[in-house]
Amino acid sequence: MSDVLADHTTKLLRGAGRHWGWPPAYGIIALLLGVMVLVWPGISLLTLAVVLGVWLLVLGIMEIVFAFQLRSAGRTVGRMTSAT
Repeated sequence: MSDVLADHTTKLLRGAGRHWGWPPAYGIIALLLGVMVLVWPGISLLTLAVVLGVWLLVLGIMEIVFAFQLRSAGRTVGRMTSAT
């Protein structure tokens, strides 16, 4: 078990060396967005509310679709297990 974990950790660290530029890029974006929120707090709250609302709508739709897919997959598995 520990060998598997060590192998995964080694692969992860090797891959991180190739993509070292992403964390600083995210840091710069976060810094700029933080300044914008401090400079324009009103529009920032409105933007946050809209983004959160859209995200929750999409999440809700995805959850409903997933629930129906899971239900039909369960029926299919039930038919397969009862047939054997």
